Amino acid sequence: MQNDMLLLNKIQDDFDEYYAAFYGDRYFKLKEKFLTHDESFTFVRFSAWGDQQSQNEFLNSHKKASLENFISDRGLCLPSSLIKTQMIRPKIHSASPFSDLYLMDPGSFIIGKSLNIQADDQVLDMCASPGGKSLILYEELLSSVLQGEKTLENLSGHFYGNDISQSRLDRLKKVFQEYVPIEFQSHVSFHLRDGNSYGIKFPNYFDKILLDAPCGSEEHLVNNPKELLKWTLKRVKMIPKIQYSLLCSGVLALKPGGTLIYSTCSIHPLENDGVIEKFLEKKGNNVTVMESDLEEIQWAEKTKYGYQFFPDETGFGPLYFCILKKKHNALES
Repeated sequence: MQNDMLLLNKIQDDFDEYYAAFYGDRYFKLKEKFLTHDESFTFVRFSAWGDQQSQNEFLNSHKKASLENFISDRGLCLPSSLIKTQMIRPKIHSASPFSDLYLMDPGSFIIGKSLNIQADDQVLDMCASPGGKSLILYEELLSSVLQGEKTLENLSGHFYGNDISQSRLDRLKKVFQEYVPIEFQSHVSFHLRDGNSYGIKFPNYFDKILLDAPCGSEEHLVNNPKELLKWTLKRVKMIPKIQYSLLCSGVLALKPGGTLIYSTCSIHPLENDGVIEKFLEKKGNNVTVMESDLEEIQWAEKTKYGYQFFPDETGFGPLYFCILKKKHNALES
């Protein structure tokens, strides 16, 4: 036991030293937020198929507590402490067969909205579980149906939820079962596949792709000593290689003129802008880096290529994303 503690302390010191090299004293402020979640926010998102009367009552009773300039008809951005003390849960109306609320990081909501899904899009969520962003993408795909502008039969778009793990894919399916009526699931399918295969098997197929890549997940490591014990510099160097490979596959699978969002929950610059920079150096003729036009992007810090949500500044994240648009004259390589 004592040896385990000594090893954990050594890894913790190495971990802190490694990330402090990138962020200086700010890293320790970030670490404190990872551990305490002080002044953090949660986006309470209203499900399209939840009980609307209960949702409206919730909106009216909590609107004053919401983060200023972050209130929409789709939800509220509330202090996480309020979520905890009031025991706010996904189901607020017992008579409704579907969950009314989905609790998620506000940055995840912004990332999902930034993909700008249209009704005729073929949409791939390459690493989809647990499913919060997938719900956003699917509801956006069906927005014309939900607003009465189209019928499901006339909708040509489709959502493909993918994951490499059966257990994670099952979790994604469960989220859809809890939030989306079966009669509205005709335009979604679930796939158990290595994301690296999409570029080869489905080149130039998807209009929109979300690549929420596996990452270093520093917040998770800081809060889970058993996971932190697995941290090594070798692992740190391997993760960006995995991410780069998935990004290459995603761009190949993207139609010319299509949009891909690359995102992580890491604060590691090499996993974020570093992966994008490597791609641009090797295959930059294929894509254009785009900017988000959402009003909510004000809560993110601009990086060289994308955007980063840091919990020490906004109470969002940690989350990073970059928007890439595939050029019409892209070379397949």
